[in-house]
Amino acid sequence: MEAQENTGFVYKNLKWNMSMHMLDGIFFEIGMYFANTATVLPAFVAMLNSSPILIGLISSIRTVGWLFPQLFSAYFVEGLEFRKMVMFKIGLGQRLPWFFIFLFTMLFAKTNPEIVLIAFFVFFAVAMFSGGLNMPVWLDFVANTVPTEWRGRLFGIRSTIGGFLGIVVGLVVGYILEKFTFPDNFSICFFTYFIFATISIIFVMLVREPQQEKIRKHFSIAKYFNSVKGIIRNNRNYVNFIVGRILLTFISMAVAFYTLYGIKNLGAGGKEIGAFMVSSLLGSSLSYFFWGYLGDHKGHMLVIKWSSLVGIAAVFLAGMADTLYCLYAVFFLDGVYMAGQLISGFNLVMEFSSPEERPTYIGLTNTLIAPFGTAVPVLAGLLLARNIFSYSSIFVFSGIISLLGLLILTFMVVEPRHLKITLVEKREGV
Repeated sequence: MEAQENTGFVYKNLKWNMSMHMLDGIFFEIGMYFANTATVLPAFVAMLNSSPILIGLISSIRTVGWLFPQLFSAYFVEGLEFRKMVMFKIGLGQRLPWFFIFLFTMLFAKTNPEIVLIAFFVFFAVAMFSGGLNMPVWLDFVANTVPTEWRGRLFGIRSTIGGFLGIVVGLVVGYILEKFTFPDNFSICFFTYFIFATISIIFVMLVREPQQEKIRKHFSIAKYFNSVKGIIRNNRNYVNFIVGRILLTFISMAVAFYTLYGIKNLGAGGKEIGAFMVSSLLGSSLSYFFWGYLGDHKGHMLVIKWSSLVGIAAVFLAGMADTLYCLYAVFFLDGVYMAGQLISGFNLVMEFSSPEERPTYIGLTNTLIAPFGTAVPVLAGLLLARNIFSYSSIFVFSGIISLLGLLILTFMVVEPRHLKITLVEKREGV
């Protein structure tokens, strides 16, 4: 399909595709709230084994699963004319594990918690790695079906609606965790996640996808990785961006332990865990559209910087939190931070590259960040388990390192849409 014909197809189907993308996102987000990685899952694992190392492992598996496989997935995506069926097949790997987590929890949590703990981490890893494989495919699918100037609003609107509905979900989750006994309460949450996530994939399949207008020649894996080296060597602005984002992963070092800190130090129960989620969702819902509008009109780098500042403020506030009300404020700010990162983290990476290189840039970005995002929460868990650091010390240390990352983004990275550079980077070996 020629470029002009492709563009005409995209704008002709824009309203329909925007609606399908929004419904996909809304249903998937609602489902995720029932197994929120910052609130519900730490509380679930703590019921089976309260080791801080295992709590940190949740965040680490999520990070390595979502980020590490993306560079390898991108290699295959760049040679595809269509993405939809590939997304559907991998998407099943994101959803089916939650049904098995539900089954193991319901059947064995009381009698054999060790088996449930092992099964949870295995199936959780499968779901996260499937999500990581799917991410470059899905993001390029969005980029190929929604014009650049509409993407910020797409993510903003769908996340705003999903977020406000998620506030209701947060209240429901709090009720379920409080009123139902273990393991029935968590079993209900996991099964509900599976149902909503399965419904969401139907809307993905209804998106009208044009043929990829420009497909890169599929060369050997060795040449592909040589081309990746070329990106790192030739795009200094992009490399500085990656360094800043790596340091900002220390925010996740703190976020992984907000809920456990509330449970152990502030006496939080099921009702309070639901309130943590509501606070986070309120923060994200109130800011999604603002971040999307700001990204479309002023640039997504500005959104990344401002939202990172909010996230760092939340980390330092957590270091001083001595009441549940203070921790509610922490979760609210963390919601604002996460909304900005969600809206502009994806969109900004797309702007560093040409259309045919998009999957590689998306995969490379997340693969480079993955080792740090994986190691940091586990390291924090080890320090806590051995009483080397207190929760407050972990939070303050995370805030200081993250602040260095923000300074790098502020003074060493230029908004890519403002740079007059050739869209196709010089690549070694291509």
